Amino acid sequence: MDKRIIIPALATVLVAVAIGCNNIEPPLLGSISGTVTFTGDWPPADQTVYVIATLEWPMESMPVLSDPISEPSGATFDYTIDEMALRTYAAVALYTYPEFTFMGAYGYEPPDEDPDPVTLSESQPNATGIDFDASYEPPQKGTISGTVTFTGTWPSDDVYVIAFENWPPIKMPTFYTEPFNEDDSWDYTVNDVVYGTYKTVGVFTWRGLADYTMLGAYGYDPPGDTEPDPVTVDDTDPNPTGIDISAENPPPY
Repeated sequence: MDKRIIIPALATVLVAVAIGCNNIEPPLLGSISGTVTFTGDWPPADQTVYVIATLEWPMESMPVLSDPISEPSGATFDYTIDEMALRTYAAVALYTYPEFTFMGAYGYEPPDEDPDPVTLSESQPNATGIDFDASYEPPQKGTISGTVTFTGTWPSDDVYVIAFENWPPIKMPTFYTEPFNEDDSWDYTVNDVVYGTYKTVGVFTWRGLADYTMLGAYGYDPPGDTEPDPVTVDDTDPNPTGIDISAENPPPY
């Protein structure tokens, strides 16, 4: 008797849930599109080119990316970034990766400090005509090197030393080593580091942009230290050495 009561009731609930799911409106998404006029030499083959849309300027978080841009046959190329949340984007720009070389942005004309923002709304979800000029100048580069001291259990994921431009390290990694083999101490060098200041140079496990763990960072010893020490690569010191890192798994924070 109980089964004859429960099963019809359960079926009624499942039908109600199914109907309710069919009535849920998917989130409204938009797009940004335009034409880039490119001058000069195209970036080298070891760099991938994207049009990006970022929520803040200067960029601190992971941007929305176009598909990779191939070298155009002429002076211009069209782009589209699809499936974008409806909000205001502080900049739409052309970048290389992994160099992260800025090549131009919508509404950006030096000496202006900021590009023009682009807003996607329910009334105008698709922004067209977001055109801008771009060019590539090979950046100056150096290296970052030091020694890693490791304690604990060696991770099952690949282990890298990575330099991020920000803290916390929440955007795409900027420059990184090859993965390391299991060891309790090793020397490392991050090559071809574009001149700039890197707020996080650390040891990370890495599976992808949303799946990584910091095992230690240069000058970071919580709870006394609230953030790592920055490392600057520039004309004064293009190859900073002694950037030694203590790493531990599981991480102590």
